[in-house]
Amino acid sequence: LQLAQHQFHRFDWRHAGERAAQHNNAIEFLRVIEQFFFACAGQRDVDRREDTAVDEMAVSSRETAILNLKRMLKLKRGTPEEPMLIWRLADMEWRSAKSYFRVGVVSDTGKSKAGADQRHTALLESCVAHTTEILTRFPRFKSIRDVLIRRGRAFDELKKKDYALRDFNDYIAKYPDERSTVEVR
Repeated sequence: LQLAQHQFHRFDWRHAGERAAQHNNAIEFLRVIEQFFFACAGQRDVDRREDTAVDEMAVSSRETAILNLKRMLKLKRGTPEEPMLIWRLADMEWRSAKSYFRVGVVSDTGKSKAGADQRHTALLESCVAHTTEILTRFPRFKSIRDVLIRRGRAFDELKKKDYALRDFNDYIAKYPDERSTVEVR
């Protein structure tokens, strides 16, 4: 229990003996939960098939988080928190798609696990839909640069290279001096 308490507080940048924040900020809560979920699923060497159980657990945790984000988004439609929740949902779908890919690749038989490929694709398409919603409905969103790059990467994963190039070129044209522009180029 002490280890879990220490780990949880570490994600929230407080000492294990300190109390949790007293304000009820949904975005802050989501940030802490995301850090908790993502801590389990670091970068894996899929060729060596390490940490399969961790990846499978990450898939399960992220699916739960996606459902909770969708519920929260229904409640927060039309509020100032809406664009951030949509972005968190798109980001969670992106990360979950990556976990599904790893789970499918590291199956014991060497073949993709049943359903992993379809869910991977569905999550990427949902990520594209949510990032497109942000780009069209909230063009002044504070993380719009990240949204544009994420949509381009999702298009790239879906093998829609023309759309990905369009997003990457838009990013380069709008933000030529950003550090991320070097990566996009």
